[in-house]
Amino acid sequence: MWYGSEDLYEINCTEVLHEMQLYIDGELDPERAAHFAEHLERCSPCLEHSEFQRKLKAILRAKCRCASPEHVVRRVREAIRLEGRLPP
Repeated sequence: MWYGSEDLYEINCTEVLHEMQLYIDGELDPERAAHFAEHLERCSPCLEHSEFQRKLKAILRAKCRCASPEHVVRRVREAIRLEGRLPP
């Protein structure tokens, strides 16, 4: 389903659903975020989905406040370091 016009700056529902977490996390560039917000103002199904995702994220954040075991943290850091994404 697509809500919007043929304007090149319009984004469709599929794009919104694909980038929802980036938008919620504030990781979209400002121009893309503005177009995203415009879409949500016009599209109630996408707005409802974004509100659901925000609430779900808040619940998960509140419920998952336990610390990871140190051996797990070490293994993850080592894997990232081996990929060249973390300094030694």
